[in-house]
Amino acid sequence: MAKVDLSRFAGRFRQETRDNLTDFDKAMLSLERHSDGGESFDEAMRELMRLTHAIKGGARMIGFTAVNRLTHSLEEFLISLRKQGRAGPGEIDLIAESRSAIDRLLFERAEESPDLPDWTLVLFERLAGNSGPERKTLTSGADDTSTGIAPEGPGRPPEAAVPIATSSRRVDESTVRVDIDALDDILLYGRELSESLDGLRQSQSQIERLSRRIEDEGVLQPDRLAHELSRIAIGLRERIADVDRAMRQIDSGAVELRMRPLSELLEVIPLQARELARALGKEVEVEFTGESVRLDGRIVELLREPLLHIVRNALDHGIEPPDEREKAGKPRRGQLTVGGFEIAGWARLVIADDGGGLNLDQILKRAIELGIAARDALLSPGDVRGLLFDERFTSRRVASDVSGRGVGLAAVRRRIKELRGDVSIDGSPGLGTRIVLQVPTSLSSQRALIVALRGLGDAPDDLRYFGLPTALVRETTRHGIAALEEADSSGPSFMLHPPVSLAALLEGTPLPARAHEAYHLICTDGLNSGTLAVHKIIAETEMIVHPLPEIARGAELIAGAAALGNDEMLLLLNVPKLLAALTATGQVPSAA
Repeated sequence: MAKVDLSRFAGRFRQETRDNLTDFDKAMLSLERHSDGGESFDEAMRELMRLTHAIKGGARMIGFTAVNRLTHSLEEFLISLRKQGRAGPGEIDLIAESRSAIDRLLFERAEESPDLPDWTLVLFERLAGNSGPERKTLTSGADDTSTGIAPEGPGRPPEAAVPIATSSRRVDESTVRVDIDALDDILLYGRELSESLDGLRQSQSQIERLSRRIEDEGVLQPDRLAHELSRIAIGLRERIADVDRAMRQIDSGAVELRMRPLSELLEVIPLQARELARALGKEVEVEFTGESVRLDGRIVELLREPLLHIVRNALDHGIEPPDEREKAGKPRRGQLTVGGFEIAGWARLVIADDGGGLNLDQILKRAIELGIAARDALLSPGDVRGLLFDERFTSRRVASDVSGRGVGLAAVRRRIKELRGDVSIDGSPGLGTRIVLQVPTSLSSQRALIVALRGLGDAPDDLRYFGLPTALVRETTRHGIAALEEADSSGPSFMLHPPVSLAALLEGTPLPARAHEAYHLICTDGLNSGTLAVHKIIAETEMIVHPLPEIARGAELIAGAAALGNDEMLLLLNVPKLLAALTATGQVPSAA
């Protein structure tokens, strides 16, 4: 009998294990909340044991020796812990460290090796030493093994530590699960495209036959030639339309195959937050909403690092130590909420904490010390908050293991700009901080409205063309200035926000709509709304959007570029940033 090559199942095993580890995190956090015993404790333990056993069985079948041995030791430890009927903080730390070790073994190694890394041996000993009849209870702070971070020292190499709050390098991150119906649709569209191509070949044959007739018979009668050409042209138009439709369906289907739920991005946060909080001596509870929001898989991957920066900042700079929170009248356990929702092709991710908030006076004072702001500068609250995204800004005078010297929020802003998105921060002293990330749900293509603008000093025929994402344009109207003056409060919705010249706004001088700007675009991104006046609306089309080159990424009002049919490039405007700029002028209110 031929030997079965099990390596081809490795990708599926890794994906299933990733799903199991997500459920493992939830069960572990439930265990921590009910660590004193009872029905909920027992339920959490059963779930942890079930998931560990499932990973162990899969690892044994595929031949992942290290994962199999680790999960076997962990399973024995969990059985012993369940018999004990309760779990101390140190024991939960050991479970968390084992979970991180599984992740590290499974996703950081390009291929499975029968050799066990040295750092796993110490972990095996700790699990085995606390799963037998003579096991000792681990308590937080009781010894150097209770923190979830293996310390350095004799007999304990540095690599024994499983790093906290790091995003593992996934060896299979280029793969994604897809729905079988979506694959069937792609195959169907492919067959339709093949049939359309057959039709085009028939038209080609007709043209060739007509050409031969002309060569053989000489010039055909004009009416006969016109008839033949008309018949071929009609067939060509129909078949080209079929090809165009099939290509659009394939493109749409391919985009859908790339979409992944936001939950994949959020799944690692509870464990990271727990480990960071333990390292900082803080307590935190994480809540999620909007896990079903779907994003391009590439966006999900690129958002992991920025989200980690924000979580790290929230725990290190935002949420106070338990005793300090108690003195301030707050619960000892801090709250970190992460919510996601989608509006018309854009996703918004809101990360909020109930910590110390933002003190603008202190931020400005620190910025002056660092030479970022001048002492006599007159900065608006928005300008002061913007200082937090400067690479030179840091509130720390000495770097710690958790936070560095600045660069965190600056790195977040750079990454979000690469994704054609926007980031903002807000907060008040003692009331917490809120960071909002806004990105398109897809990077590949976007429907856009092409508009023509005439600058403040341009000649009537000197026009510039820009694109705006159709998804953020709620309504388009055409009105003259006289009509605007006569409209009352019961009129169109655009009257809620008096139209502002888009051309003037791009030039940094927001002005009311001018006489020739009779086309009005009522735009909203769910946070801000406004009415932008343009000279003319040209067309609506699907665009393949290209990121801006590095040298041009400082242009905050530009989101990307797209190629037009005439080989010219069209700039796509960053509508959320435009609306935020418009709101900052005080001419329109926030929609939030």
